[in-house]
Amino acid sequence: MANSDLRPNESSPEQSLEEIPDDLRRVFAARTPTARANTDLGIAALYLRELESSRNLSPTTLRLYRMIFLRFLRWYREYRQGWPLADFRREDVHAYMDFMRAPPKHWVGKKKRRGAEPHKQFEGPLREAEVQRNNRVIRGFFDYAVEQGRCLVNPYNQSIPKGRTPTESLRDSDKRHITDEMWDALWETVRIQEERAPTDTRRFAQARIVRQRWVLTLLYALALRIDEAANSRFGQFKRRTRNGVTSYVFHVPSEIAKGGQGDHVPAPPELLEAAATYRRFNDIQPEIPREDDTWPLILTLNGGRSITTRQAYNIVIEIARESADRLEDAGDWENAEKMRKMSPHWLRHARATRLLDRDAERRTVRDLMRHKSDSTLDRYAHVDEKRQRTVANLGFDGMDRIIGEDN
Repeated sequence: MANSDLRPNESSPEQSLEEIPDDLRRVFAARTPTARANTDLGIAALYLRELESSRNLSPTTLRLYRMIFLRFLRWYREYRQGWPLADFRREDVHAYMDFMRAPPKHWVGKKKRRGAEPHKQFEGPLREAEVQRNNRVIRGFFDYAVEQGRCLVNPYNQSIPKGRTPTESLRDSDKRHITDEMWDALWETVRIQEERAPTDTRRFAQARIVRQRWVLTLLYALALRIDEAANSRFGQFKRRTRNGVTSYVFHVPSEIAKGGQGDHVPAPPELLEAAATYRRFNDIQPEIPREDDTWPLILTLNGGRSITTRQAYNIVIEIARESADRLEDAGDWENAEKMRKMSPHWLRHARATRLLDRDAERRTVRDLMRHKSDSTLDRYAHVDEKRQRTVANLGFDGMDRIIGEDN
């Protein structure tokens, strides 16, 4: 039954069993402790160590990749009844992709408390983007196994083309583009909620509305990724004075930045005003943050504690869904359907797209987005026929009323 193209090299060095992480040991616990099983265990442990030593992965990304990899190993143990990883074939690649898109009931459930052995690996079927992210992580493992002489070829390279074509990248740009109608609906939702707020005596409800505006403004103005925002603090705002002019930047440390690409991002004055409003509501002094400020950038509704990445994600999703309902009520079915697919990353994408639409220098946009190459900006390109007809009018409604594009 073994695939002759994936024969392991038995002469490769073994990983000391004393060095195997506990969570990885548990994955292999149900398997017969043969020499081949120990080979799988050793190469898996070496791969995890390789991930942990990478400077290009933030702690959040590392935890995600580790979870993806261990989940794959658990599936393979159950699916192949202990077959060695060297026998993993092209058909197995597609079998696992189908599995992620429709996991069986005994694999689905709510997350257990932190530190407990996970018995439910999915909260539900994975979206296609999540399936592809899983594929990239597992492909990386088999690339590593080939380098270490455990496999002759990578089954993922035989089954799924690497990377994305320019056409696919352009389609991604169109998928994430927030139209003017969607902007209007997004901020109309926030505005209507704010108008209702004075009549609601519950501080919890008011805090929710104030936080919604702050999160939308923050993610767009600084082009932050959602996990970066959730794991940041107000002390990351830095005051700069040059030639008598005072300005602010926001420091994204490499420890939490994707790919370790930390940097100082210019903070528009409007963002500082939004921060002052948010801090004033939460009784935080002074209203303009200082570098020794330890308050979380986004607070729980009862104040004082930072929120999780998932909670920050849900804030944006909740606004997007309410905005989609508004568009649907107005008969705009196309934008409503698109709005229901919106994620927080669309705000980052929108910031770059709108700056490029306004003929901002590519280097400036690249620095804001914290990309290494100008070519990466091509993913933000979007051709809008309406803008082509009104190219002389570069003004925008919605978010541009909150954030100054020229800063």
